This record gives sequence, C-alpha cells and structure tokens, in this order.
Amino acid sequence: MLRKIKKLLLGITMVLAVLSFVFAFFYTALRYTPILGTKPPEFYSYPDYTQILTPQEMKEDLRQLKADLEQVHPATIYGLPADMEAAFAEAENKANQEMTVGEFAFLVAELTCMLGDAHTGVMLGFGERLLPMEIKILDGKIFVLGGRNLYPGDQLLSLGGVTADEILAQAERVLPAENPYWLKDYIRNMLTESVLTQMGAEIDYMRGLDAEVLRNGETQVIRLEFGFTYEKADPYPERQFYPSNDSYQGYYLDQENSLCHFRLQSCIYDEEYVDFVRTMFQDIKNQGIENIIVDLRGNYGGNTYVAQEFLKYIDIDEYKYFGSVRRMSRAASEQRGYLARKGTVTWEPETVTNQKAEELLFAGNIYTLIDNGTFSAAKDFAVILADNGIGTIIGEPSGNAPNSYGDILSFQLQHSKLFYNISYTQWMRPDEGLADADALYPHYQVTYTIDDYINNRDLAMEEALKLIQGDK
Repeated sequence: MLRKIKKLLLGITMVLAVLSFVFAFFYTALRYTPILGTKPPEFYSYPDYTQILTPQEMKEDLRQLKADLEQVHPATIYGLPADMEAAFAEAENKANQEMTVGEFAFLVAELTCMLGDAHTGVMLGFGERLLPMEIKILDGKIFVLGGRNLYPGDQLLSLGGVTADEILAQAERVLPAENPYWLKDYIRNMLTESVLTQMGAEIDYMRGLDAEVLRNGETQVIRLEFGFTYEKADPYPERQFYPSNDSYQGYYLDQENSLCHFRLQSCIYDEEYVDFVRTMFQDIKNQGIENIIVDLRGNYGGNTYVAQEFLKYIDIDEYKYFGSVRRMSRAASEQRGYLARKGTVTWEPETVTNQKAEELLFAGNIYTLIDNGTFSAAKDFAVILADNGIGTIIGEPSGNAPNSYGDILSFQLQHSKLFYNISYTQWMRPDEGLADADALYPHYQVTYTIDDYINNRDLAMEEALKLIQGDK
C-alpha cells in the first residue's frame, strides 16, 4: 500500500512539474508577445515654436524626457551614461531663463543625440513648411539639385543670412545619427521656418527668405518662399514601372539585359505588397529573367517583413536573420500591447527556414542598390542579403548602422508640446563578426560628383549593368 502511495505522489509531482514548466513557458512567452493590440498615443496639439516657456515648465519637460529615456531605451537599462547625466544637469542650469519652444527644442535635441541612435530624437519643425529645394552634401558643401527658382549645381552659401557652414554644424548637434552619411541625406529636414528662425535667419513670413547661391562662379541672391512644393523628377521617365511610376513599390523588366528592376521606396508590409511581390516573381518566371536589381535607395524603412516576403521566392533553404534585445516598459506595454512592463527579452541572431514559394523560385543573380538614404528596415533588407551572400551590394554607405536601435515609441513633452521618439529594441545583424561597422558598405562603392547629379548619371545602376553584362 505504501509503495502505491509513493508512486502516486511521484506521479503527481511529475505532472505538477510538467504543468509548472508549461505554464512558465507560455506565461513568459505571452508576457513578451504583443497580444493586447497596439495603441499609438494620441496627440491633440502641435508645438508653437514662438511660445515662451518658463524655467519651471522647461525643467518639468526635461525631467519627463530624462525619465522616458531611462525607462524605455535599451542603452539606459542601468541608468543614463555619466556624460548624459552631466548634460541634463547643465541643461537644467540653462533653463533658469525663459526660452522660446524653438530654443528649447535645440537644447533637448542635443541631449537625445548623445545616445548615438538615429531613431531616438526630437522632431524639429514638426508639421512646418519646408523650402522648395532638393540638396546634396558633397565635400562639406551644400549643392542644389533642383528647386523653385534654383538651378541644379547652385552651391548654397546662406539662407536668410545663416551660412551653409552654420547649418551643417548645427545639424551635427541636433539631428540624431549613427554615421555621417545619414546627416548628408536627412539635413534637408533642417530647412524649416522654426529651425532657421532659431538659428537667426531673417525670414518674412509672407515672402520667405533670401538664399545666397554661387552660380557659374557668381554670387546671386534668390528669393525662396516656404510651402511651395517641388516635385522631384522621375529618374527613369523612359521606364514604365508596374503598377505605376508613382507607387512606392514597382518593377520594370529589361528584356535586353534579362533584368528586373525592383524599386522599393518604403517598407510597407501589407496584402498589397504580398500580392505585388508574387506578381513580380510570376512575371520574372514567365519572361525568363536572370537578374534582379533590388533598389532600396532613399528608402527610410518601415517593416522588415518586406525582406522575408521577398526571400520566399529566392531558391535558398535557409538564411541568417537579425537578433534583438527588446526592453519592456509601461510605454511599450501601452503602445505595443505587451503584458510585461519591465525586463528584457533577447533573441540571438538565428538561422531561419525559408518558407519557399516552390512554384516561383528564382535562382539567378541579385544586385542591391543602396545610398545614404537607405535607412532602418530598408537597411536591414540590404544587410540580410549581404550577410547571407545572397546579393551584391552596390552604391553608397547606408544611412544607419547594421547593428542599431529601432522599434520606436512616440511621446510628447507636457509644456513645450515637442514630439520625440525613443527606441525600445536593439538589433544585432546576422554576421556578428561585423557588429562594429557604422554602416553597410557596398561591395562596389560609387562616388558622385555634382556634375554626375546635374547630368542625371546613375553610377550605381551603371555599375550593376556592367556586372550583369560582364556575366553575360
């Protein structure tokens, strides 16, 4: 009898142990899975950059910003770095005198930039009118590629009396970046009324400002007005992309070079994208295309699932994928639907089994075009191809680092009404041996001159075509 009781107790113990393990496993998994549904924060007012802030209001906003950074960002799990602590203390001292919201925006922007995270920062000039111009930074100078009352090749000397050097120097202080390449692409977002006003530009609200440019060796003054739109010219007017040249995603088949030019300008993962990719690979198969150019230039990112959907049609059994460290917080729970409100969950870079679309698999050559505007999920797309040896990378260095932060949460300061984003995930690239790189560097890097831009030369595409034609 005693033996039976012991066996029964042992059996109950084992069942309880298994149940405890199962419960713990699923409880942990559910805590770190967004099961409650996303709920983006609702903001009902925009910052007035001319509003005067009192010292008390600024100090309260600084404390709010500091607390959010400490509670959300993966780099601050053990508190802010010592230099940031000192910088916040110095900022509180500067806040002893009244400031405009515009002045305060520069102060808090410099603080967030100290994390070296291109996704974490204050939105400067949010919702404001931009100047109607397209620019490029070359050799420390600002050149105009096009715009209202401007000519391609104009060198920008000043805006409203603020010199180009001052604009570039200020951009380095207030625009969050992980490398110098992102600043070269993103600096156009500095050209708003509030940002230039705060820098001391002379601006007439109705008539705009005077831009000083160097044109054909002569200095000229051009009047620019905020808010006028400038439509960038289609770089491929002779190509009819499917579904249209205006779509954020499209492809063009070049039969002469047995080439599909796949242009993705935003990483939006939805049913439309899924159907689009399938249509593209069906057309590739029907036409016997042997080469694909994945064009990710100027793509600021979105959802990395666009890369996984693309890879379903590539004839590979598996591929290495990003790892991550995701930090839980009250804000992440509220905005992303996690049960957990503290702690971290880590996934090491792993090998993923490819969910292949067997009937439409592509086994040809893949070339990927990137530039300084290839950012976030678009950069991840290119990194996955590069780290798995799937594609040849051509162009310019990417806008942020392969190992980077991301998955932003959105906030607004109570008094200044300034908007800011904070990352809550740190991403680790598949090839951990290249973790320290500040950008994804192409296998074939190209360098443009202002004459290349003026003459609409596409050096990256030219390099890709050379490689394709050389293979042929």
